[in-house]
Amino acid sequence: MIDIPRIRAFLAAAECLNFTEAARRLYVTQPTLSKQIALIEDDLGFKLFVRSNRNVSLTPEGAFLYKRMRPAIDELDSSVLLARTAGRGEGGTLRVGCFETLIGNPTVLQLCSAFLQLCPNADLQVDFFSFRPLREKLIANEVDVIITKEFEVDVILDEVHLPLFRSKPVVVLGTHHPLANCETLSIQSLSDCSFITISPAESLGAYNQLYSCCNVGDFPPNIARYVENYRTLYFYLALEHSTAILDECDALHAPDSIRSIPLNGFPPLSTVAAWKRDNLNPCLGFFRQALEHIAPPDHQPDYKER
Repeated sequence: MIDIPRIRAFLAAAECLNFTEAARRLYVTQPTLSKQIALIEDDLGFKLFVRSNRNVSLTPEGAFLYKRMRPAIDELDSSVLLARTAGRGEGGTLRVGCFETLIGNPTVLQLCSAFLQLCPNADLQVDFFSFRPLREKLIANEVDVIITKEFEVDVILDEVHLPLFRSKPVVVLGTHHPLANCETLSIQSLSDCSFITISPAESLGAYNQLYSCCNVGDFPPNIARYVENYRTLYFYLALEHSTAILDECDALHAPDSIRSIPLNGFPPLSTVAAWKRDNLNPCLGFFRQALEHIAPPDHQPDYKER
């Protein structure tokens, strides 16, 4: 293991190409810096500098090592600073991607508020996306956390998730639909209906959920149309005599031309917060504390890792 102070001595000398100037930058004496360079060369087993009476230059090995070490030390310094400030609740950035229907959701707002109370100077960045972009942003490390349906995170490898809230399934249809005046519906009452659903390419989980529900009623769904997002789904529900099965949280954002009716006989659907296991953002620790604080007690044992 190479000593970090020796690496810093090497980097300063490589940038200054003058041991006296490098020593001044590090607030050490020139003999101390020279000793550090000699020790790291002994550790590595090769020379880093070509020394002469007038000049110091990097060896090919030294030049290669500098190009690799400089960004690594910069990243280390940045991570230590971020951990120190976030550990005191003083800063850091947390990027949260939410499913598109969660705009204004009171539980999400409560979660974000609880996080900022724990980490008051953090830069909390929240945006909203449909199913596929949300998954892709987490996989590409463009967000730290996603808040979405539980069936969505099952396709993401090496993720960790905690439940946030549960929401009952509902049948969503236009106000002109023959079933629009019903107070409740069973899955069997939908056997002759046509359905609109999210396309499998956008969300295989949403697609499978519809099939699972219809399976309980012992009929295959008659799918009239696939769509890419809920805005388009609402448009066609208002235009056509089709139905969809969502959860009541999603249906809250439906326009006035849409009615949602409770679907009997099915358990609530979970919305979860998920992040990648290898994400070392220290703000995640505060986010998890906030999540565990506001989640209903019956949700907290459901912590799941893969």
